[in-house]
Amino acid sequence: MPARRIVPSLLTAGLIAVAGLSAAAPAHAAGSLKLCANDGYKGKCLTRTGYDATFANDWYCSRTLATVGGPNDCGLRKGIALKFEDKTSSVANGTARWWKLFEDRGYKGYVLCLRPGGYDSDLGNNTPQEDDISSVRIQGTGQPRGCDQVIG
Repeated sequence: MPARRIVPSLLTAGLIAVAGLSAAAPAHAAGSLKLCANDGYKGKCLTRTGYDATFANDWYCSRTLATVGGPNDCGLRKGIALKFEDKTSSVANGTARWWKLFEDRGYKGYVLCLRPGGYDSDLGNNTPQEDDISSVRIQGTGQPRGCDQVIG
C-alpha cells in the first residue's frame, strides 16, 4: 500500500516539474529559430527557418524597434537605424533540429549549438556570446560536430 502512495506522489511531482518548465519556455513560432536583441525575448526579434550568413543586412529602428527594410526607413535622424548583427541576447529554438549560432559572418568564429526545442533567455549569463551572433545555420536532428558550447 505505501508503494502506491509514493508512485502517485512522484508522478504528480514530475508533472508539476514539467509544467513549470513549459511555463518558462518563450512563446515563438513553431518551426523557427527566434533571436532577440534583449534578454528575456524582449526588444527586436528575428525569426529564421534556415540559413542566414549575415545579420548585417537586417535593420531595425532603435527608437521604435519597428521592423524596417533598411537604414533610410528609420526617418531623417541619424543614429537610430541599427543592424541586428551582434545584437542577440536571447534565443529560442522552435524546431526539432539543432542550430549553430556563429560569432562571425559566413558561419565562422565561436560556435554555440542550440538543442532542438532549447532556449536561453540570457546568453550573457551562460555563454561568452552576449550580443555577438552574426550568422546561423540549421542542422540535423543529431548533435552536430564543431560546437564550442552546447546550450538549451
